[in-house]
Amino acid sequence: MKNKYLYLSILMLLNLIVFSVFFKISPVFADNSAGEIVVGQSCDLSGPFKKAGAGLRDGALAYFKYINETGGIRGQKIRFITYDDKNDIEICLKNTEKLIKKDKASILFGYLGNYTSKIGAIEANNNKILFFAPLSGAGYLRDPVSDNIFNIRPGILKEITSMVDALVLEKKIKRISVFYRNDEYGQEGLEYIKKALKKHDIEILNETSYLNNDKDIKSSVKALLSTRPGAVIIAAEYIPASKLIKMMRKSGSKTMFLCTSFASGEMLGEILVNQGVGVVVSQVVPYPYYRKIPIVAEYNKLIKKFIPHFEPGFAGLEGFIAAKAMYRILLDMKGSYSLKKFRISAENQFFTDLSGFSFSFNRDNHQGSDQIYFIQLGPGGYSSPIKRLSDVYENREAQHDLRFFKEKQ
Repeated sequence: MKNKYLYLSILMLLNLIVFSVFFKISPVFADNSAGEIVVGQSCDLSGPFKKAGAGLRDGALAYFKYINETGGIRGQKIRFITYDDKNDIEICLKNTEKLIKKDKASILFGYLGNYTSKIGAIEANNNKILFFAPLSGAGYLRDPVSDNIFNIRPGILKEITSMVDALVLEKKIKRISVFYRNDEYGQEGLEYIKKALKKHDIEILNETSYLNNDKDIKSSVKALLSTRPGAVIIAAEYIPASKLIKMMRKSGSKTMFLCTSFASGEMLGEILVNQGVGVVVSQVVPYPYYRKIPIVAEYNKLIKKFIPHFEPGFAGLEGFIAAKAMYRILLDMKGSYSLKKFRISAENQFFTDLSGFSFSFNRDNHQGSDQIYFIQLGPGGYSSPIKRLSDVYENREAQHDLRFFKEKQ
């Protein structure tokens, strides 16, 4: 009898040891429920790009709230902290230092703009944490590939190449001019345009630029009117872009204008109203009102539930998609969070479908998507999706309203 009890005691002890070891080493049962994953963001909420900043934040916030409500990531919740930087690099630096040192953020997410994204990327690299899905197409975020930087949106090179190819191959337009911001990122865009045109044995008709005053824009208008281009590619923010287009239209120009996504089609439409008919803007996410795409329907549904005051838009959908992509990578990750484990999980994503939007990463490529979409501005400043440039309205007085393109909320 004593031997029987001794045997049972030893067996229970062995079971306890095995149970403890299994729970310690198994990635499925790793202790992830303790603590949170802190995700930090610095973006413009009250400066010149406040609408895009609020959209980027709220789109991501809606998805993070949904994930937390449904149990988090194996029980671990996401705490999403956003600070306003007013599009000021000094404020952005202070915000980023606060996120890393005080808030203990292990992920920097959804920074808005080229200059502030550079601050975030540098600080993330210095502190060996993740920098994920900035709203920037800058080349330095993509080449060379960095272990801790992952982009969802295509780079500006892809946007510009898609524009040039469509103009030359589809519209047969070869007289192409450029209007760009005369800084390091605008010049980067200019070089990409030259590269894309060279592929078709075409040179820029004329290049015009601005820095920070209307005098530069007036000079650009004068130069463009003198050469009468068939199309003008605009690598600039929405305010100078809208001023240039208004002045050109007032002078009677019928040229086609194509703007990169950073010009913000929604803001352009609000400013230009009927003067923007036929202006094309490239986008990096699907049309945010076309709910036949499952991820767009999901976005609209969760925005309505968690951020009811917020109006859906392109920046919001980009934030939502970025949050969902990050969640998928975290979910596929083995064990508790670390930068190394995240990188391994991310680099094993191959055309991961988010229900209407897919992304891929590998060791040599940390740009998740190459998909470019086009919209055009119509009467009243409303936008509509187009598949090809031949669908664009000619520059004339339209006879009907395009508001029906926005599906009923």
